[in-house]
Amino acid sequence: MNEDTKPIAPGIGAEARALHEAFDATGVKFHDRAATLAALKEDGRDIVFDDGVPKIIYDGELLPMRDALLRYAYDHRTAVDSRTLPRSGAGTSRPGIDAKDNYKTLSEKVGFINQFGADAWERLPLTGVGTSEVLTREDFLKLPRQERMRRYAANPAVLAKLPSSSGRYMPGQAKVNAEGIERHLASRGKLAK
Repeated sequence: MNEDTKPIAPGIGAEARALHEAFDATGVKFHDRAATLAALKEDGRDIVFDDGVPKIIYDGELLPMRDALLRYAYDHRTAVDSRTLPRSGAGTSRPGIDAKDNYKTLSEKVGFINQFGADAWERLPLTGVGTSEVLTREDFLKLPRQERMRRYAANPAVLAKLPSSSGRYMPGQAKVNAEGIERHLASRGKLAK
């Protein structure tokens, strides 16, 4: 029996019940709910209960658990049954996954055109959009314009709070191409392995 189809035991706590309800509210089938919660709580994130509603910081925002789980599902598609992801996306932060390459057979393509029209088919991108959590300024700048503006309106200092990159560069330090230096030293035989 899959974890998503198991009934919730009547004796579990209210917090655990709220977490299960948040998973159920996404409509997405997660392969392992416990592993998903553990991955979400990495990097020191804690689940906070506000009047019984679970919330967690994801993408630099305090989000209801349902929204964070939905964004996590789009960012880590190997953790979910990707066929259950909503094609419309998760708001402006995660655009829809519908693309022409999702329709493999001619009958699927014709079915889409019959349902939505030829203009909708022409507007579909060739390939789906890959997404990831916003951890750096570069990630923020890759967001769709509408989502960036929404975040600026909610918090004008949102970009200033993010680190410039996830590489070896730290704010206040000079940028060093460490990989290039290592390649150069290795090519000259001066790098100990």
